[in-house]
Amino acid sequence: MNDHIRKKIVLVFVILLVSVTLMALFSLSISPDFVSKGKKSNTVFFNAMELDAFSLITHNNDMFTNKNLFGKWHIISYGYIQCPDICPMTLLTLTRLSQLIKKNNEITDVSFLFYTVDPKRDTTNKLAQYISYFDDDFIGLRKNKDPSYLNFEQNLGMQIKIDNEQNQYNVSHGLAIYLIDPDAKLHAIFKPMTNSLGHLSFTSKDIYQDFLKFHQNYLVN
Repeated sequence: MNDHIRKKIVLVFVILLVSVTLMALFSLSISPDFVSKGKKSNTVFFNAMELDAFSLITHNNDMFTNKNLFGKWHIISYGYIQCPDICPMTLLTLTRLSQLIKKNNEITDVSFLFYTVDPKRDTTNKLAQYISYFDDDFIGLRKNKDPSYLNFEQNLGMQIKIDNEQNQYNVSHGLAIYLIDPDAKLHAIFKPMTNSLGHLSFTSKDIYQDFLKFHQNYLVN
């Protein structure tokens, strides 16, 4: 079995697993403390904010700093490999978003990043394998020994909680997708909508439409 077929089979399995899980009660991987109490959350647009210097490692074991953000749009999600539902579902949405962008060929300067909040278990090799299930062009990120990774998490407002007590290891995190503009500034935050089942989710078409507006406004200004 060649590598391309293997990835397709794994991706189909992930889709089926996510679909079944989302039919159950809302995700256990997201703490209620990290979820908006409102019925809907819209894209948050504000004056672009500079990020403090940070240093991370990619799934290819290359250094990734705030300097790497210059010159392209970056769409960032975060989570962890063993997340049973929300993380793969969000990455599938971004896979579809990437396909929409490539199909319409309106934006060519965009890159997708996935940051793991569980570097203790998500090694570089595991992250490389995981991210390839969704899109070979996606970049996985994790912290290294440099404490400046905290600048990355805090500037984006990532909500992360890891409980490692009494032989139990639980990871909780918020749900948001971040848009970084070519000036390496935080440009907008995509927040999930509440669907008819009462679950939080993103749609690739909604993100795509908002992204087009931000991209066009950026070019004009």
